Amino acid sequence: YGEEICQVYINDPAASFSRPVKQLVRFKKINLLPGESKEINFELNSNDYSYPGDGSEIISDKGLLNIFIGKDSETLMKKTVEII
Repeated sequence: YGEEICQVYINDPAASFSRPVKQLVRFKKINLLPGESKEINFELNSNDYSYPGDGSEIISDKGLLNIFIGKDSETLMKKTVEII
């Protein structure tokens, strides 16, 4: 019996300004028995990849967004989606 933390990171290679290489946006702690696996679902929304502009506006860049999912920041699966 052990705990795992499933983590979701994003990377926006087309951002208007420099963003983190991997930005943690979601995580969930789960308990697993030895040899057990579970399906974990995460729902991302525009707040996860938006950022404040110079004024009071919130900016969401269009283009490709890399999503990484794994148990830590180094052991990750990658999926690229397009923000339109």
